[in-house]
Amino acid sequence: ETSDKWKGARKKCFLLAAYITLCSLSGSTTYLPAMPAAQLDLGATDLEMALTLIGPNLILAFGPLFTGPLSDRFGRRTVVFLYVGFFGSLLIAAGAFNIWILIIGRTLSYVFCCGFAAI
Repeated sequence: ETSDKWKGARKKCFLLAAYITLCSLSGSTTYLPAMPAAQLDLGATDLEMALTLIGPNLILAFGPLFTGPLSDRFGRRTVVFLYVGFFGSLLIAAGAFNIWILIIGRTLSYVFCCGFAAI
């Protein structure tokens, strides 16, 4: 009976992690059409707008190389709670009033996403 409870909880946890991973991958897809408007709104150069893509993609590429060993060392649950803290960085990116705040917010939000990608 107890194992049936855990099966349901594991399934829910897996579905949540899959959803978060899919959201992280679709973040750039939904951001790309808005880039020209954001560039005008923030008064950014082309290079600065490119940095809003480069930083997050570097984190997404190399971040799991660090989160995998962290989850082995400290346990998956601890690492998940650590990366949930980066979820607030999505609010930083959403409320950005200049380009550097947007770059930092998007990059930190991908730190959150790569924590779930490795686990």
